[in-house]
Amino acid sequence: VFRLGWLIRFISHSVISGFTTASAIVIGLSQAKYFLGYEIERSSKIIPLVQSIIVGADQFSWQPFVMGSVVLAILLVMKHLGKCNKSLRFLRASGPLTAVVFCSVFVKVFQPPSISLVGEIPQGLPRFSIPKAFGFVESLIPTTILITGVAILESVGIAKALAAKNGYELDSNQELFGLGVANIVGSFFSVYPTTG
Repeated sequence: VFRLGWLIRFISHSVISGFTTASAIVIGLSQAKYFLGYEIERSSKIIPLVQSIIVGADQFSWQPFVMGSVVLAILLVMKHLGKCNKSLRFLRASGPLTAVVFCSVFVKVFQPPSISLVGEIPQGLPRFSIPKAFGFVESLIPTTILITGVAILESVGIAKALAAKNGYELDSNQELFGLGVANIVGSFFSVYPTTG
């Protein structure tokens, strides 16, 4: 709305590239607990995550590791096949769905005790609701500013990378407008903040 997309020009490519790479590493390490089968300390820093992975190595469980590796292999193979053969392009998009269906069937049939499940997932869309209590607004302002900054960096970083890769122009104002609308509309359905 305020057309502040020009501010993004002051963020260099190396800053965005570094941020995106670090985010990928932190996210990957934080997901390691699902591969390794044991709890890992929650942190946004790399060193504590790695230390936590090393300290808990004696709790390693092979079943989640094998399942995670199979899913990763499905995703990578389908992505590679879709990239190499234009007639199989649909495989790139159907990789995640194939992995989810495979895992769901495997867990339903074999019910492995060492693989944790999400549990019952509520049906339908979240209910529309207008926030009524604003008692926590003041305490949430610093976190909101941080989330907004990270969301902008992440979204613009991904958008710039895709724009450079595919050779199209990026309208930063449009990117920020889309991000804002997604978060405002999502807030009425109690969704997580939207980025990327």
